[in-house]
Amino acid sequence: MALLTDGQQAYATASNRDGKRGPVERHVLLHAVAPALGSEPVDRLLRATIDMSSAYEDLTGLLQQAFDAIRWTLVLMGGRATPQAVLGHPVTKAQLARTVVELRRVIPEFTAARKTLSQQPSIRPELLDALDRLQTDATGCGAPDTLAETVMSRHHRVQKAKRKADWVDRDSHWTLMPGFGISGEAPPSYQGSWMHPFRVMNAYSALSDLGKVSAFQEVSDGEA
Repeated sequence: MALLTDGQQAYATASNRDGKRGPVERHVLLHAVAPALGSEPVDRLLRATIDMSSAYEDLTGLLQQAFDAIRWTLVLMGGRATPQAVLGHPVTKAQLARTVVELRRVIPEFTAARKTLSQQPSIRPELLDALDRLQTDATGCGAPDTLAETVMSRHHRVQKAKRKADWVDRDSHWTLMPGFGISGEAPPSYQGSWMHPFRVMNAYSALSDLGKVSAFQEVSDGEA
């Protein structure tokens, strides 16, 4: 909380510029908190956690971007189409191809961050196992079609673990379930933002209530 108090100007700047939680929290942690960390054990743990969080958000954001491109295309095609038609749509094909290129860039960063995090004695093995599974999935996405298969399989695995139905029923045709479509002129892009909350905004709200920071500005809780 002391580091966030010292970094309140970064929060104010990002809030005025971006106005959404993801970019704001990313800016504060990477450009205000991380540079202020020292060499003490707690500081090293915080730095490793921030680096891993950044790499994780970059990687999962790209996988989500690919999955949402498929959902966007299915809406465009009336909610049901063959996999070949979905993946062959020019906009979707280009989006998936760009995502494959971006994955090649972020995977080495993810690998390095995971290695550093594993050296922290307080990190639980099951967390590292989950990160390893994510890295294995992402590394196999060498082409648009394998990327599509990966994100669809990951979604099925996650939904099964939650005992919930898939958002896209896969058979000879892919069928989008009601309520899970994405509209818009183009499929969404999540580069440069963090999709999961890191409670930076909540912390500044508490600090404002305590009179530790001034001019607190609440930002949108949107994902992008």
